[in-house]
Amino acid sequence: GVGSENVHLFETNTLNLDRYVNNNEDVVVVVCNGLNPLCNDYIIRMMDLASSDEFNLFIYKYDLLDEEQQTNLLKYYLGVYDETKPLTFIISNGKMKCYHEENMTRSEIRTYLIDKGIIVE
Repeated sequence: GVGSENVHLFETNTLNLDRYVNNNEDVVVVVCNGLNPLCNDYIIRMMDLASSDEFNLFIYKYDLLDEEQQTNLLKYYLGVYDETKPLTFIISNGKMKCYHEENMTRSEIRTYLIDKGIIVE
């Protein structure tokens, strides 16, 4: 359920993410702007999936991070972050594997994560 050890919600401390990433575990990271109404719904869908399918999920509300934390978080992501959309990216073996810059329904998220090998059917 919620509070699963694999779900890290609204983390502002990116050092915890760095520790996971350096552990060579696959990590799903969601970055979104908490002021955007899409954001909270997306977070709820993601947390729900992470709890049921047990993958490592880190969620960051970009607007709550200070500049240093924002920089540290986005060092894994090589694009330009657009605060109007939820950003989902996957880090595998310490490097960014892929990213998706769109709002997704629960089934779209699940399909995406199966395609990327995060959820094993």
